[in-house]
Amino acid sequence: MTRSDSYAALVGIDWSDRTHDFCVQVVGTEAQEQGVIGHTPEAIDAWVRGLAERFAGQRVAVCLE
Repeated sequence: MTRSDSYAALVGIDWSDRTHDFCVQVVGTEAQEQGVIGHTPEAIDAWVRGLAERFAGQRVAVCLE
């Protein structure tokens, strides 16, 4: 089992057929960022690339519902 502090962020995604709600929590903080991702490959790709850039290639844990 990997400890949560070995990740830069914890992400939860509520998957749907039209949009996907997400919540991002940076490890070590209590602030949460919430938003919606469109249901297109381009929107998902842009969002994931943004996470990779934001966290500079560090590990990000993702939980998909």
